[in-house]
Formats: sequence, structure tokens, C-alpha cells
Amino acid sequence: MKHEHFKSLDVQAVVPHVLKSIAKATRAKKIEWVSFEGLKSVDHAEAQSHHFFHWPFNARTNFLRLQVTLHKKILPVISTLKGPRWVEDDLLVYPVVYEKELVGLFLITGTWRVATQRSIVSKVRMSLTNAARYLSFSYQLQSAKSMSFIDELTGLYNQRYMAQMLDHEIESHRRKKSKFCLLFMDVDYFKSVNDQRGHWVGSKLLTEVGAVLKKQVRSCDYCFRYGGDEFVILLDGADAQKSTQVAERIRSAIEGHPFSVEGHNLNLTVSIGLAEYPTHAETAAQMIQIADMAMYEGKKKSRNIVFIAS
Repeated sequence: MKHEHFKSLDVQAVVPHVLKSIAKATRAKKIEWVSFEGLKSVDHAEAQSHHFFHWPFNARTNFLRLQVTLHKKILPVISTLKGPRWVEDDLLVYPVVYEKELVGLFLITGTWRVATQRSIVSKVRMSLTNAARYLSFSYQLQSAKSMSFIDELTGLYNQRYMAQMLDHEIESHRRKKSKFCLLFMDVDYFKSVNDQRGHWVGSKLLTEVGAVLKKQVRSCDYCFRYGGDEFVILLDGADAQKSTQVAERIRSAIEGHPFSVEGHNLNLTVSIGLAEYPTHAETAAQMIQIADMAMYEGKKKSRNIVFIAS
């Protein structure tokens, strides 16, 4: 591939372009791209489809199918993979390396004869001329962008990323005519913690709250620090009934967690408001507002509570 073929360094522009080039050269039945970050995610069962690590060409491959394929056929050979390898007669695993760093793998499936396998590898290599550099650069750029979406204190996503993801989720669920829920969470009496123990202790506690939250949701869900001691959790594809169970699990986990910062032992509780799309709201701003209002209604009643918007 020539330099002029790449008009953008965006992952969503670079990867499909390379996939099409390889498909044209090899006439493969199916080509899948799995980035290095994607491999780590799948290996640790933390993969999320929105991270763009899986790119099937001309086919909509089920994510679970890819995960099973990787575990059974690909992952065992990665540690010893120094170049292209035929895992089966119809499956070529082609690692992309740039400046001695693994960028990712192409999984190329076809019905070639064994005698033509060397020719297929050669065609892929030619298609990847210059492409490895652009694939590497595109993921470096994506990583840099991702860092601007992370809250430095808790490691959760920040409010900037929440605005983008909410719009994305609403559009996605609008097309699918499906539901998702938003949880708005506030730490009860947190101001008194800051006043009595100091903001440094308060900050450490928020970091630990963020860690507890991550353990209570699925890999396809999103946890955001909204600001101060407020958090937002987006539960993908979950209706109000299922989300209430998750919210109660979060509330219970926070209540039962032994928070300790340099000799300061504290018990924390949270109040959580729940809003369901599209039942309670149809825009991002409305979802946040209604979930927030539900949370405050819960606080008026008792705190340490899950309250569903009406």
C-alpha cells in the first residue's frame, strides 16, 4: 500500500482500508483484525466492542465467536509467534509488527490449497507495505485521545467521554428499539468526610469507590466520574428491572466495603437514582437530569437507597 492511500490516521479509517486491500489481494473469505490492546482485553475477559479491536471484513462476526476462536486457536501460539503462521490449512495468523512492537494480528480465512500458502503470505506482506506504520500510528493516536477521557483520580471515564458515549448509546438503542439505563450515584454525607478528615483522605476514598464500582459492572458497561463525589454508570442493554438489581448490588458493595486510608477507617454509603431509556427520557441531557433528580428524591427519603425515576 502506498502512503497516499492513507488520508487519515483515525483507526476507523485506517483499519477498514487495510482490510479491504488484503481481501482484494488474497480473495479471502473472511479477514479479522485484532489489535494488541484487543488481544489483552480478550485474554483478560475485559473486551468491549466499542474499543475497535475487532474488525471483520464483509461479515458481521459474533463477538463470542471471535473470543472462542482466540482462546482455542490463537492465544496458545501468540507467545511463540515470530511471523505468519498457519494455525489450520484455512486460517492464517499474520502478526503486524512496527519498530519491534506487536501492533496486532490479522486472522485470514480462505480455501487455498496448501501449495499456495506461501503465495498468500507473500500477498499479505505486500499489502502491508507501509500499512504497519499507519496501523501503529492510528492506535497511538487513539490511545492519546483515550487518555483525555480518563479521570485522573479514579481511573474511570470522565464527564467529557460520558457526553460522547451517551449520544452514541442513545442513537444505537434508538435504532435497535432497545433499552438501557443510567445510574446517578452520590456518596452520602461526603462533605463531612472532607471537612473532618481532609480533602486528601476524601480523594483517596473516591479512588477506592471507583475501584469498587468497576468490580460491580460488566465489561460492556461504563463507569464515569461526573464530578466531586458523583458518579454515573451506564448499563448497556439493561432494563429498569435488571438495572435495579445492579444498583442494589453496587449500593450493598459500597456499604459493606471496609474503606481505610492511612489509619482512617470509614463506612460509606451511596444514594443512586435510576433512569431508563426511552421510558423516562430520550436525550442525553434528560437522562442525566432525571437520574439525578431520582437520586435526590431517594436522599430525601433515607439515603443509602436506590430510587427509580417515575
